[in-house]
Amino acid sequence: MDKFYNVTDAFTMVHPLTLVKGKNARVWDDNDRSYIDFVGGIGVLNFGHCHPHIVKAIIQQAQSLIHYAYNAAAHQPYQTFMPRLCELVPISGELAGMLTNCGAEATENAIKIARMKTGRTGVIAFDGGFHGRTLAAVNLNGKVAPYKRGLGALASGVYHIPFPSPDNNISDEQAIDALQRLFMVETDIDNIGAIIVEPVQGEGGFQLLSPTFAQYLRKFCDEHGMLLIMDEIQSGYGRTGTPFAFTHLGLSLTLFYLARVLRAACP
Repeated sequence: MDKFYNVTDAFTMVHPLTLVKGKNARVWDDNDRSYIDFVGGIGVLNFGHCHPHIVKAIIQQAQSLIHYAYNAAAHQPYQTFMPRLCELVPISGELAGMLTNCGAEATENAIKIARMKTGRTGVIAFDGGFHGRTLAAVNLNGKVAPYKRGLGALASGVYHIPFPSPDNNISDEQAIDALQRLFMVETDIDNIGAIIVEPVQGEGGFQLLSPTFAQYLRKFCDEHGMLLIMDEIQSGYGRTGTPFAFTHLGLSLTLFYLARVLRAACP
Protein backbone atom coordinates (compact mmCIF):
# COMPACT_ATOMS: atom_id res chain seq x y z
CA MET A 1 0.00 0.00 0.00
CA ASP A 2 1.31 3.44 -0.89
CA LYS A 3 2.08 5.71 2.00
CA PHE A 4 0.72 9.24 1.84
CA TYR A 5 2.13 12.21 3.67
CA ASN A 6 0.01 15.21 4.49
CA VAL A 7 -0.49 17.99 7.02
CA THR A 8 -2.82 16.98 9.84
CA ASP A 9 -6.45 18.00 9.50
CA ALA A 10 -6.44 19.08 13.17
CA PHE A 11 -5.91 22.64 11.97
CA THR A 12 -9.01 24.74 11.48
CA MET A 13 -8.06 26.80 8.45
CA VAL A 14 -9.53 30.28 8.68
CA HIS A 15 -8.52 31.28 5.16
CA PRO A 16 -8.55 28.62 2.40
CA LEU A 17 -5.45 29.80 0.56
CA THR A 18 -1.73 29.05 0.38
CA LEU A 19 0.71 31.91 0.84
CA VAL A 20 4.06 32.02 -0.90
CA LYS A 21 5.55 35.44 -0.11
CA GLY A 22 5.03 38.64 1.85
CA LYS A 23 6.23 42.23 1.86
CA ASN A 24 5.44 44.78 4.55
CA ALA A 25 1.69 44.46 5.26
CA ARG A 26 0.85 42.40 2.16
CA VAL A 27 1.01 38.71 1.32
CA TRP A 28 0.59 36.82 -1.96
CA ASP A 29 -0.90 33.39 -2.56
CA ASP A 30 0.12 30.70 -5.04
CA ASN A 31 -2.10 32.34 -7.67
CA ASP A 32 -0.24 35.64 -7.21
CA ARG A 33 -3.27 37.30 -5.61
CA SER A 34 -2.42 40.00 -3.09
CA TYR A 35 -4.00 40.42 0.35
CA ILE A 36 -3.61 42.87 3.21
CA ASP A 37 -2.30 40.83 6.13
CA PHE A 38 -4.40 41.55 9.22
CA VAL A 39 -3.20 38.34 10.91
CA GLY A 40 0.51 39.09 11.18
CA GLY A 41 1.37 35.55 12.17
CA ILE A 42 -1.12 35.99 15.06
CA GLY A 43 0.59 38.93 16.61
CA VAL A 44 4.29 38.29 15.96
CA LEU A 45 5.11 40.47 12.94
CA ASN A 46 5.32 43.96 14.41
CA PHE A 47 7.28 45.18 11.39
CA GLY A 48 5.43 43.20 8.75
CA HIS A 49 7.02 40.82 6.26
CA CYS A 50 10.64 40.94 5.17
CA HIS A 51 11.65 44.28 6.67
CA PRO A 52 15.17 44.82 5.30
CA HIS A 53 16.77 45.48 8.70
CA ILE A 54 15.24 42.30 10.14
CA VAL A 55 16.22 40.22 7.11
CA LYS A 56 19.78 41.55 7.41
CA ALA A 57 19.91 40.69 11.12
CA ILE A 58 18.62 37.16 10.45
CA ILE A 59 21.25 36.58 7.76
CA GLN A 60 24.07 37.90 9.93
CA GLN A 61 23.04 35.74 12.87
CA ALA A 62 22.58 32.63 10.71
CA GLN A 63 26.11 33.07 9.41
CA SER A 64 27.59 33.02 12.92
CA LEU A 65 25.38 30.87 15.17
CA ILE A 66 21.93 29.56 14.34
CA HIS A 67 20.91 28.11 17.70
CA TYR A 68 22.22 26.83 21.00
CA ALA A 69 20.26 25.77 24.08
CA TYR A 70 21.15 28.31 26.75
CA ASN A 71 20.93 25.78 29.57
CA ALA A 72 23.64 23.74 27.80
CA ALA A 73 25.97 26.68 27.17
CA ALA A 74 25.60 30.45 27.36
CA HIS A 75 25.74 32.40 24.13
CA GLN A 76 26.19 36.05 23.31
CA PRO A 77 22.85 36.87 21.59
CA TYR A 78 20.90 35.76 24.69
CA GLN A 79 23.20 37.68 27.03
CA THR A 80 22.90 40.81 24.91
CA PHE A 81 19.17 40.67 24.26
CA MET A 82 17.78 39.80 27.69
CA PRO A 83 19.23 42.78 29.64
CA ARG A 84 17.98 45.15 26.94
CA LEU A 85 14.51 43.61 27.16
CA CYS A 86 14.48 43.76 30.96
CA GLU A 87 15.35 47.47 30.86
CA LEU A 88 12.05 48.12 29.12
CA VAL A 89 9.87 46.44 31.75
CA PRO A 90 8.51 49.25 33.97
CA ILE A 91 8.63 47.57 37.37
CA SER A 92 10.63 48.14 40.53
CA GLY A 93 13.12 45.71 42.01
CA GLU A 94 15.40 43.14 40.45
CA LEU A 95 14.26 41.58 37.21
CA ALA A 96 15.38 38.48 35.37
CA GLY A 97 13.88 37.01 32.24
CA MET A 98 13.91 33.95 30.04
CA LEU A 99 12.84 33.27 26.49
CA THR A 100 10.42 30.44 25.76
CA ASN A 101 9.46 28.94 22.45
CA CYS A 102 5.74 29.72 22.65
CA GLY A 103 3.13 31.55 24.67
CA ALA A 104 1.81 28.34 26.24
CA GLU A 105 5.25 27.52 27.60
CA ALA A 106 5.50 31.01 29.09
CA THR A 107 2.10 30.53 30.72
CA GLU A 108 3.03 27.15 32.15
CA ASN A 109 6.29 28.49 33.55
CA ALA A 110 4.38 31.34 35.19
CA ILE A 111 2.04 28.85 36.87
CA LYS A 112 5.00 26.72 37.99
CA ILE A 113 6.65 29.79 39.52
CA ALA A 114 3.41 30.71 41.30
CA ARG A 115 3.17 27.22 42.78
CA MET A 116 6.75 27.21 43.97
CA LYS A 117 6.67 30.73 45.41
CA THR A 118 3.31 30.51 47.16
CA GLY A 119 3.02 26.81 47.94
CA ARG A 120 -0.53 26.91 46.54
CA THR A 121 -1.93 25.23 43.45
CA GLY A 122 -5.14 27.14 42.65
CA VAL A 123 -5.38 29.70 39.83
CA ILE A 124 -8.10 32.18 38.92
CA ALA A 125 -8.56 33.07 35.24
CA PHE A 126 -11.20 34.95 33.26
CA ASP A 127 -14.08 34.20 30.92
CA GLY A 128 -12.99 34.63 27.31
CA GLY A 129 -9.30 34.43 28.15
CA PHE A 130 -6.75 32.56 26.05
CA HIS A 131 -3.47 31.32 27.52
CA GLY A 132 -2.36 28.48 25.26
CA ARG A 133 -3.10 25.00 23.92
CA THR A 134 -0.96 22.75 26.11
CA LEU A 135 -2.80 20.77 28.76
CA ALA A 136 -2.25 23.05 31.76
CA ALA A 137 -2.58 26.26 29.75
CA VAL A 138 -5.74 25.14 27.96
CA ASN A 139 -7.42 24.67 31.34
CA LEU A 140 -6.97 28.41 31.95
CA ASN A 141 -8.78 29.34 28.75
CA GLY A 142 -12.14 30.91 29.42
CA LYS A 143 -14.12 29.02 26.79
CA VAL A 144 -14.74 25.39 25.86
CA ALA A 145 -14.86 25.49 22.05
CA PRO A 146 -12.60 24.77 20.34
CA TYR A 147 -9.79 24.18 22.82
CA LYS A 148 -11.34 22.00 25.54
CA ARG A 149 -13.84 20.07 23.46
CA GLY A 150 -13.22 16.33 23.54
CA LEU A 151 -10.49 16.49 26.20
CA GLY A 152 -12.60 15.14 29.03
CA ALA A 153 -11.98 16.12 32.64
CA LEU A 154 -9.12 18.57 33.15
CA ALA A 155 -7.02 19.11 36.26
CA SER A 156 -8.82 20.75 39.16
CA GLY A 157 -7.84 24.02 40.82
CA VAL A 158 -8.67 26.47 38.01
CA TYR A 159 -11.56 28.89 38.51
CA HIS A 160 -13.07 31.44 36.12
CA ILE A 161 -14.77 34.76 36.73
CA PRO A 162 -16.21 37.39 34.32
CA PHE A 163 -13.82 39.76 32.55
CA PRO A 164 -14.80 43.37 33.34
CA SER A 165 -14.11 45.85 30.57
CA PRO A 166 -15.28 49.19 29.24
CA ASP A 167 -15.76 47.25 25.98
CA ASN A 168 -18.38 44.81 27.26
CA ASN A 169 -21.32 44.78 29.66
CA ILE A 170 -19.38 43.37 32.64
CA SER A 171 -18.83 45.83 35.48
CA ASP A 172 -16.16 45.84 38.16
CA GLU A 173 -18.86 45.04 40.74
CA GLN A 174 -19.99 41.93 38.85
CA ALA A 175 -16.43 40.61 38.62
CA ILE A 176 -15.73 41.38 42.29
CA ASP A 177 -18.96 39.65 43.33
CA ALA A 178 -17.97 36.58 41.29
CA LEU A 179 -14.51 36.59 42.87
CA GLN A 180 -15.97 36.74 46.37
CA ARG A 181 -18.47 33.99 45.51
CA LEU A 182 -15.60 31.66 44.63
CA PHE A 183 -14.36 31.85 48.19
CA MET A 184 -17.81 31.23 49.63
CA VAL A 185 -18.85 28.20 47.57
CA GLU A 186 -15.93 26.91 45.47
CA THR A 187 -12.56 27.04 47.24
CA ASP A 188 -10.67 28.34 50.25
CA ILE A 189 -8.90 31.60 49.46
CA ASP A 190 -5.70 30.10 50.85
CA ASN A 191 -5.71 27.57 48.00
CA ILE A 192 -5.19 30.26 45.34
CA GLY A 193 -1.61 31.04 44.34
CA ALA A 194 -2.16 33.31 41.35
CA ILE A 195 -4.61 35.28 39.26
CA ILE A 196 -3.81 35.33 35.54
CA VAL A 197 -5.33 37.91 33.22
CA GLU A 198 -4.75 39.54 29.84
CA PRO A 199 -4.52 43.37 29.92
CA VAL A 200 -6.21 43.24 26.52
CA GLN A 201 -8.01 40.04 25.60
CA GLY A 202 -7.16 38.70 22.17
CA GLU A 203 -9.46 35.82 21.33
CA GLY A 204 -11.91 37.13 23.91
CA GLY A 205 -12.80 40.03 21.62
CA PHE A 206 -10.00 42.63 21.82
CA GLN A 207 -11.30 44.03 25.09
CA LEU A 208 -9.32 46.18 27.50
CA LEU A 209 -9.38 45.09 31.14
CA SER A 210 -11.08 47.66 33.36
CA PRO A 211 -8.24 49.78 34.83
CA THR A 212 -10.03 50.20 38.17
CA PHE A 213 -10.58 46.44 38.42
CA ALA A 214 -6.93 45.82 37.54
CA GLN A 215 -5.93 48.08 40.41
CA TYR A 216 -8.34 46.20 42.66
CA LEU A 217 -6.67 42.93 41.62
CA ARG A 218 -3.22 44.32 42.40
CA LYS A 219 -4.28 45.24 45.93
CA PHE A 220 -6.23 41.99 46.40
CA CYS A 221 -3.26 39.82 45.40
CA ASP A 222 -0.90 41.75 47.65
CA GLU A 223 -3.24 41.39 50.63
CA HIS A 224 -3.68 37.65 50.16
CA GLY A 225 -0.19 36.60 49.11
CA MET A 226 -1.07 35.77 45.51
CA LEU A 227 0.86 36.48 42.34
CA LEU A 228 -0.73 38.65 39.66
CA ILE A 229 0.30 37.31 36.25
CA MET A 230 -0.18 39.59 33.27
CA ASP A 231 -0.33 37.52 30.08
CA GLU A 232 0.74 39.83 27.25
CA ILE A 233 1.28 37.18 24.59
CA GLN A 234 -1.59 38.34 22.37
CA SER A 235 -1.57 42.03 23.28
CA GLY A 236 1.96 42.03 21.87
CA TYR A 237 5.07 44.06 22.51
CA GLY A 238 4.46 47.71 21.59
CA ARG A 239 1.17 47.02 19.86
CA THR A 240 -0.92 49.05 22.33
CA GLY A 241 1.24 52.17 22.01
CA THR A 242 3.54 51.35 24.94
CA PRO A 243 6.02 48.48 25.28
CA PHE A 244 3.71 46.63 27.68
CA ALA A 245 -0.09 46.79 27.68
CA PHE A 246 -0.43 46.60 31.46
CA THR A 247 0.92 50.16 31.76
CA HIS A 248 -2.43 51.42 30.42
CA LEU A 249 -4.08 50.06 33.57
CA GLY A 250 -2.30 52.30 36.08
CA LEU A 251 -0.62 49.36 37.80
CA SER A 252 2.52 49.52 39.89
CA LEU A 253 4.00 46.06 39.60
CA THR A 254 6.74 44.84 41.90
CA LEU A 255 6.53 41.25 40.69
CA PHE A 256 5.84 40.46 37.08
CA TYR A 257 6.37 37.32 35.06
CA LEU A 258 7.98 38.21 31.78
CA ALA A 259 6.17 36.18 29.17
CA ARG A 260 7.44 35.68 25.66
CA VAL A 261 6.74 39.12 24.26
CA LEU A 262 9.14 39.19 21.34
CA ARG A 263 8.40 35.89 19.68
CA ALA A 264 9.57 36.93 16.23
CA ALA A 265 12.85 38.33 17.55
CA CYS A 266 14.01 35.32 19.57
CA PRO A 267 17.42 34.06 18.34
